[in-house]
Amino acid sequence: MAYQFPWFLIGKHAFLGCENDEGEPREHRQLPYADCFTVPAVIEGHPVAAVYDIDIPPCGKLVFEEGIEEIDLSGVEIACREIILPQSLHTLCLSCFAAVRGLERVVMPSGLIRPSAFRGCTSLREVVLGENVTGIRSGAFSGCTALEEIVIPNGVTVLGHPED
Repeated sequence: MAYQFPWFLIGKHAFLGCENDEGEPREHRQLPYADCFTVPAVIEGHPVAAVYDIDIPPCGKLVFEEGIEEIDLSGVEIACREIILPQSLHTLCLSCFAAVRGLERVVMPSGLIRPSAFRGCTSLREVVLGENVTGIRSGAFSGCTALEEIVIPNGVTVLGHPED
């Protein structure tokens, strides 16, 4: 089947039954290091702007490729140690990564962190925010009991409640 429009999002079961020419599942691509799950920004030549409600296997590192602009995985069970978000990211949706099991480190170079985005990530120790992060909404890191410090970049213009 040929698509005449770009893909704008990846949804649950988007890769179900997809196989490459060797009959192997194309559920994810591995980067050069082990134990990594990469969410692609282009699938078969079609750009992906948003990622919603997909199944993510337990992994050491969860990487979202450059080009993805919005992520909403609220309610999805995720177990990983590190999440790397792209520079192209505009928004992490409400409760996006709430209660990710074992999450210790997040790298977010840009975007807006919505309420409760990382709520309940009790193992989260390190959050690296880039200069292009624009806001951190109320409760974004509530219940992150291992987190002792976050350096707020100069680009942050919204902290807390506005438009939650």
